[in-house]
Amino acid sequence: MQINPNLIEIPPGQSLRLHGIDWQTFEKFLAETGNGRHSRVLYDSGVLELMAPSAVHEKSKSAFGRLVEAFFEELDIENQAGGSTTFKNEEMEKGIEPDECFYFDEHATAIRWEDSGIPDLAIEADKTSSSLEKLKGYQKLGVPEVWIYDVNQGDLKIYNGTSVVQESLYMPFEAIDKIKKSVQAIKEGKSSNAVKREFRKWVTEMDAKANLKALVEEKLDKAFNN
Repeated sequence: MQINPNLIEIPPGQSLRLHGIDWQTFEKFLAETGNGRHSRVLYDSGVLELMAPSAVHEKSKSAFGRLVEAFFEELDIENQAGGSTTFKNEEMEKGIEPDECFYFDEHATAIRWEDSGIPDLAIEADKTSSSLEKLKGYQKLGVPEVWIYDVNQGDLKIYNGTSVVQESLYMPFEAIDKIKKSVQAIKEGKSSNAVKREFRKWVTEMDAKANLKALVEEKLDKAFNN
């Protein structure tokens, strides 16, 4: 089956599933659309799903990304954002593009600029569709942790594999809860710059009170060496 990208039009917030797509066709589609493609892709054993994100979705995932970066920057811990890089494995017949993804600490410094090694964290912002079906793909590809943010409910769940967990591998619950509340404040109309300044101040004060950097470094060491 051939795919003509010029004939595909997906309204924002909607998705399209194509069945009977072999791996070579999937690879060709990625090559032909390149950086100009505005949709996210999910490939699973012959089924290609194209999702066109809405404005609310994009703003939500970007807000999460900026705050995660700010958290590690304030603690002077290396992090590298991978955005919506395509992660794929032909043998597993899996292809996934997260909304946002990150490499932390030693992984952030080890990954080369042109590489797309498996990230430590993937973030999904769900507005009109669920990312739950992507969890098995993330697990098979070896992504240790996934955050799924329900844009409509303002709820965030942390997944290790396909299971919900209460504690992140990389940061304490209080920090993730603060990120979630900060995103909600931006959604409700508060200045993005003001929210980010307040968040950075919160991280600095928490570090002074509870040695937050040492706690996060301990979590990272445990995550990378277990």
